[in-house]
Amino acid sequence: MDSTGPVHARAALRSSSSSDPWLSPGYLRALPKAEVHCHLEGSVPPEVAIELARKNGVKLPTSNPEDLYRYSSLEEFLVLYVAVSRAMKTPRDFEMVTYSSLCVAAEGGLRYREIAFNPSNHPDLSYPEMLAGILAAELLGPPAAPESPEPTGEKVEAA
Repeated sequence: MDSTGPVHARAALRSSSSSDPWLSPGYLRALPKAEVHCHLEGSVPPEVAIELARKNGVKLPTSNPEDLYRYSSLEEFLVLYVAVSRAMKTPRDFEMVTYSSLCVAAEGGLRYREIAFNPSNHPDLSYPEMLAGILAAELLGPPAAPESPEPTGEKVEAA
């Protein structure tokens, strides 16, 4: 068995000493990160999903943010994914989802994200309305990100 593969790396990370500054949770959280394929509907913070579902009359399996994204099968995930998508009914909803998603990611060190979304999941809106909401999140300014181990001066950008 190769000891340099991803399984070994994960095991090494889990068993690493907390005194190792290169593997400390704080250091890893502060490292700058990029996401080049992020589904917007899959990155909705649970509190936001619950708020939008309540506002827009969409039933979710729970109103507890800690339990919302717990599922035991692909089918359960897809049902939840569609429900959260259906809760995004206005350009303002898209703006709120985009910005809150970027804020959560920035807390973990995200500096760059390429967002994808499925327009067919949102039958109540036109494509230009969805884009307007997503792009409006940029006008709110970049979310504050934790300082990098070697600061770059950059913040989250929506691509």
